[in-house]
Amino acid sequence: MVLMIWLRRILTSLLSVLLFICLMAVVTAVSFNLNLSKPDRVESWLQQSDIYGHWIADVTNQSQQSTGGQDNSGSVSLSDAAVKQAAESAFSPKLIQSDVQEFLDGNYSWLQGKTDKPQFNINLTSAKAQFANQVGQYVKTYLKGLPVCTTGQLSQILNPNQDPLSLTCRPAAMNVDAEADQVTQQLANGSNFMSNTLITPATLTAGDESSQPYFTKVSFLPKIYSWAKKLPLILAVSSVVLTVLIFFSATTRRRGVRRIAEIFMLSGVLLLLKKLVADIAIKHINYDKVRTHLFGGADNASSGPLQHSLQNFVQRAVDSLTKPDLWFGAAFVLFAGILILLLVLSRERRLRLPALPQLPNRQPNESSAPAVKPEPAPVVPKLAPAKRSVSIDGLAPKPTARPRPTNLRPMSTNSGQPKPKTRKPPRLIQ
Repeated sequence: MVLMIWLRRILTSLLSVLLFICLMAVVTAVSFNLNLSKPDRVESWLQQSDIYGHWIADVTNQSQQSTGGQDNSGSVSLSDAAVKQAAESAFSPKLIQSDVQEFLDGNYSWLQGKTDKPQFNINLTSAKAQFANQVGQYVKTYLKGLPVCTTGQLSQILNPNQDPLSLTCRPAAMNVDAEADQVTQQLANGSNFMSNTLITPATLTAGDESSQPYFTKVSFLPKIYSWAKKLPLILAVSSVVLTVLIFFSATTRRRGVRRIAEIFMLSGVLLLLKKLVADIAIKHINYDKVRTHLFGGADNASSGPLQHSLQNFVQRAVDSLTKPDLWFGAAFVLFAGILILLLVLSRERRLRLPALPQLPNRQPNESSAPAVKPEPAPVVPKLAPAKRSVSIDGLAPKPTARPRPTNLRPMSTNSGQPKPKTRKPPRLIQ
């Protein structure tokens, strides 16, 4: 009996651990299916955070830092306001958004098993050519508006191939159209600004020495994605089954309900704390390092437009991913509170019930037949004392015998009362 109780306790403890794991895992699975099962939610985060509008400006700044403020040929400074405006016009937010959506749709089709590999083709060659043409046209307009250099000004120009936008006068021998065409060709064929204008699954490598495409390196992701879609239902059914098993495996029903309430309360409190910690953590992330890791370039401690957009994106993503923690945490705590309240009410009701009368303990050899009530002993009437008669010769008186009543019943021999004692006659003294 004692061994059976200990076995049930061990089984209840194991089932409790499994139930806790299932409750925490089902919330994560639900959050994944609500936010990451389709590309629509990710696209909305990107659009609302305005990353598309600030991405090209950050790429221009990074190219400027890597080239010392000029393109690889040293012709045009990328820090010029007109050059940045041309880049933002050629690589418009609408174009970047369309390419990102194509990238996400192609990868999700691969994850969902619709294609054997991601299918997308992002071609920015025409946009880069448009950018180069706009800058070349601006250089031509700028140079034509400059006055012709004097002999003194011409002697101060040390490098004839310096940035044409930095000139304050135009040399008389300068061919403006040829200079503008040269700038256009340098930007269109340059390798420091938007060097990779054609992005396909084959060009995105896994980052190792083998140079394999990324989808080959992570070919297991479609299977994980398929199981992740089924996990919420599997974990929810498992949680219900484990709850029922804990209820029946406990030594008493009240202990089973109490153990279930404890597990749900612990899970709910941890989920609420997880939501709170996530909200605090996103405020202390170094978004400049995140930007450098995602988009490349050197670290820059100064806050820029892209950094603020990235912070907005992370906050939206974390808030959406942890919102199920808040919902399920509150639901688990409420369910545990109801169970605890039922336990308290049932205990108080048991204490208020009147005590039941206790039956007398029977001896093992007692018969189960009802006891027979013994008959009362017959009442024997008391006899009057006999009258004494005095003899004439002075002798002692002799008792006169009284007639015995004939209607008396004989005493039962099996009654517990003793027989009445008969008085002996006194002896005569001679």
